[in-house]
Amino acid sequence: MKGLEGIRTKRRAFSLVEIMAATMLLVIGFLGIFATFHSSAKLREAAEETNMAMFELKSVVEYIFGRPFDHVTTLLPDGAVAEIPGVTDRGPHAGLDLADKELVVTYDDPSADPLHFTVTITWMSRLGTQRTESISTARAR
Repeated sequence: MKGLEGIRTKRRAFSLVEIMAATMLLVIGFLGIFATFHSSAKLREAAEETNMAMFELKSVVEYIFGRPFDHVTTLLPDGAVAEIPGVTDRGPHAGLDLADKELVVTYDDPSADPLHFTVTITWMSRLGTQRTESISTARAR
């Protein structure tokens, strides 16, 4: 009977090239995950700002519908910046504000009935771009 020295066990180890290739695949995977999280954070922030802007637009439209018809164009002149204290300071985003926001109400014909108007909000996003949203509707006597 032969001794154990005649039996050779083959041990297979990873080569340096295989380890480097696996490391590169892991790095690429982690970069992809990081890019996905970064993009998703930007999209969430843009959606949050749009949601705040739409809430403010709807609040101004409600304000217009709540005023006597004959006083609407006097309270909010055509093309003027709408300053409506207390209207846009409530709701789910109270305490948060859009940077450099400007609300403007414009009318197709200020003396018409029904009164067709557009409320536009413009603000500077936290990502450094100027954003605009608007709502167009009409109100009759």
